[in-house]
Amino acid sequence: MSKIPLFPLELVLLPYENLPLHIFEPRYRQMLTEAVEGSCVFCIGTLTATETTDLGSCTAPVGTAGLIRASREDNEGRSNLLLHG
Repeated sequence: MSKIPLFPLELVLLPYENLPLHIFEPRYRQMLTEAVEGSCVFCIGTLTATETTDLGSCTAPVGTAGLIRASREDNEGRSNLLLHG
């Protein structure tokens, strides 16, 4: 895998850490759908500035890949999931 999706947050996902997430924005709901249909992996990038469309300019240069351990979608398309760093 040469590229994985990036989810920018104001936190650091440490290796082996479990992170519960609530996904509700349409762009991240799409990212989650694609991840679940593929490798079940996406990256948490730590926001270092206000989020922009150029994520490379507003996130730390190193992030942590996380494996989706569990994901539950509600009737409105929002999801609760557990990401393992």
